[in-house]
Amino acid sequence: MDNSKAVQEAVKYLKNTDEFVSLTQINNSLVKNPNINNSVRQFLKKQDSLYNNNLTQSQSQFIMEELKRDYENLSQYPEARNYFEALEKFNSRLTQFISEITNSIKLN
Repeated sequence: MDNSKAVQEAVKYLKNTDEFVSLTQINNSLVKNPNINNSVRQFLKKQDSLYNNNLTQSQSQFIMEELKRDYENLSQYPEARNYFEALEKFNSRLTQFISEITNSIKLN
């Protein structure tokens, strides 16, 4: 089996999890509200910038404070709150999946 087939099987498995199905449904309802959807996407982009850029400690601290404030504001909207909760559940499922793979291939 080449890597692409293994990846396709993993993706198929993950897309069939309750967490992904729920995230997809919640995302579809979030998209119906463009203002909240755009705010959530901006939040996620800003969150990614913490991990994908070489930032100074003060820059990171500033972004973290902004994210905290943005999260509190966005969480007032049920659509955004539901999306964040579903995303967290899917990310937990993904982490568990990766952990199971890692534990399966450990060398003695």
